[in-house]
Amino acid sequence: MIAGIINDFRKFKGIEPSFYWHKEENKNCLEHCYYMANIGEVVHASKGHLKNKSEAVARCNFKATAEETLRHLVFEVLGKSHSHADILIGSENIAYAVHARQCTMYITIRGW
Repeated sequence: MIAGIINDFRKFKGIEPSFYWHKEENKNCLEHCYYMANIGEVVHASKGHLKNKSEAVARCNFKATAEETLRHLVFEVLGKSHSHADILIGSENIAYAVHARQCTMYITIRGW
């Protein structure tokens, strides 16, 4: 679902859609989502963990559906931040993960 929403954002910005999958980095993104949920804060990974990748992280309370929540995170939270939007539309490779805990959804997106 998240790949489709990212592609919807890219189309909205006039950028060709792409399909992303990077097994190892997606795993790293999920671990980072777990970490943020455990501490209850949005934080960026250290530069040493990113290895020349850019990172966009966010969280929000659940909306009516999981899809509505993810659309809000991509379009309204990350998409309205120029540096985060640049990752979504300017990266050739994107890894991502989401994690939900106690009515809050966390998202990590990495681009390179």
